[in-house]
Parts: sequence; structure tokens; C-alpha cells
Amino acid sequence: MDAALWPALWIGIALAAPLPSGVLRLMVVACALVSAPGRLHRAIVHNKRYRFTTWRWGRAIVVLVLVGMLMKLALVLAGF
Repeated sequence: MDAALWPALWIGIALAAPLPSGVLRLMVVACALVSAPGRLHRAIVHNKRYRFTTWRWGRAIVVLVLVGMLMKLALVLAGF
């Protein structure tokens, strides 16, 4: 599910962009469509080697959010 969800999400975001994005929108959709079969193949056939994108990027995003919260707390405690 993770292997198909991320390319579909990127395609959805690219197609729903409110501003005219020209060739960038087409490139995002093309890259997502090209990467989806390989991701699905790795997830189904070589599941031992497939790393879930959600877990990989989720950890990095959680770390960044926590650092931001700590910085905000430090500014509040410092009186800024």
C-alpha cells in the first residue's frame, strides 16, 4: 500500500496545485508514474529489501517538528 500511495499522493498534489505550474506539474506526474511500477515490484517481490517510505520520511519529519517545538519553547522561556 505504501508503495502505491506515495506516487498517487504526489500526482494528486501536482494536479490540485492552485497556481499554474507549467512543465513542473507534468514532470512530477511523469516521475511518479515512472517510479510507481518499480516501487510496487520491490514491495511485492523483494519485500525484504523494501523500506517503507512513510517510516523513512516520517522519522525525519518528526525530528524536524520536535526541533522546531524546542526552539519555540526556548524563545518563549527566554522572553522573546
